[in-house]
Amino acid sequence: MNNSSLSSKYFFRIPVGIFVLGLWTTLCQISHSNAQDWPRFLGESGIATSTKSTLPTKWNAKSNIKWKAELPGPGASSPIVSGDRVYLTCYSGYGDKSDGKIGDLKRHLLCFRRENGKVIWKQTVDNKNVKNEDPYKSYITHHGYATNTPVTDGKTVFAFFGKAGVAAFDADGKKLWHVPVESKINKTRWGSAASPLLFSDF
Repeated sequence: MNNSSLSSKYFFRIPVGIFVLGLWTTLCQISHSNAQDWPRFLGESGIATSTKSTLPTKWNAKSNIKWKAELPGPGASSPIVSGDRVYLTCYSGYGDKSDGKIGDLKRHLLCFRRENGKVIWKQTVDNKNVKNEDPYKSYITHHGYATNTPVTDGKTVFAFFGKAGVAAFDADGKKLWHVPVESKINKTRWGSAASPLLFSDF
């Protein structure tokens, strides 16, 4: 998960969650040739397990943290790992602690260097052509607008940005395509949270 500091700046930390904490630390410390990728939500197996047997069970702000990196804003998606890169989504411009209007909402996909947390590239999808975006109230406030974890086949990264659509980027951050999705209003205003999966050429 993305973590926000008390000073309203947002940080992605490795490790980042209870069930993956030791995994992220271990993956960053071991050599890339032997590292296990984590290409989708809950990992390659889809059940959040790792074959590593020496994962740390304790951590704090000073121990078992490889690096941390500032983000443009908050989010509730999980990071994915592919080779020497880590990918993560977040949002900015509207909602949470922002004073912006709903049309100012932006979703971001960031690519970090796995070894040191350096940002390799960042891509942004705006909200200008989105119809019926869910306002920041009710259930949306629990997770925001970047809840969907991206997925990669090692060459292309695919991100579902809710009503802003689905986009694909190559390893260098070039946008390959971006398609809209259904924008009907749901009375419960849950927002979107489903993470994409890859199957065959779909």
